[in-house]
Amino acid sequence: MKNQVNTVIIGSGICGLSAAHFLAKKTSDFLVLEATNTPGGIIKTKIENNFICENGPNTVLLNNDAIEEIIRDCGLWDSLQFPKESSNKNRFVLHKNKLTKIPITPLKFIFSRLFSFSSKIRILKEFLVKPHNENTSVYEFIKKRFGEDFHNKLIEPFITGIYAGNTKKMSAKHTLKMLWRLEQDHGSIIKGIFKSKRDQKGKLTHLISPMDFQV
Repeated sequence: MKNQVNTVIIGSGICGLSAAHFLAKKTSDFLVLEATNTPGGIIKTKIENNFICENGPNTVLLNNDAIEEIIRDCGLWDSLQFPKESSNKNRFVLHKNKLTKIPITPLKFIFSRLFSFSSKIRILKEFLVKPHNENTSVYEFIKKRFGEDFHNKLIEPFITGIYAGNTKKMSAKHTLKMLWRLEQDHGSIIKGIFKSKRDQKGKLTHLISPMDFQV
């Protein structure tokens, strides 16, 4: 008679392995099933010409106790690499096969080649869009407020670097927690940014940053 288990975890990606890790602290009565020959799911690291290429998420958000616990349990806490503050001002996306700097100030946004003139007008009209009455996907949320071009060139690369998930299946309320609050509290993300992201001199410090995607 084959051994039986009470719990089966489907997939050995980051979610499956994390579930197995914490479950193992209480019991060994579970089984992890994986369809491929290697664990990790879509998380893959490849080194080409001395460059580290991350397929899937490349950033960890230290925003809850469970994440810190699993990192410490794996003996990786002392090996963490923290980004410099200047990194928020130097973010790039691949646009038309060229690395293009993401504009983080209103002036840089106006002169940026990342977005077409029509896309910029669409983005600036965000304050005219009515806020959501109920939760929706990240894709629909951003498309409604800023247009599809903004989603494809800016939001999706950010989200992929953190969650490596499908934005059409991700909760806007929980994935874009800060942006969701800005919309709900101020009726517009742009209005909320101008009210909440000014420095002591009243100057707008930035439009958007990776910190806005913390949950």
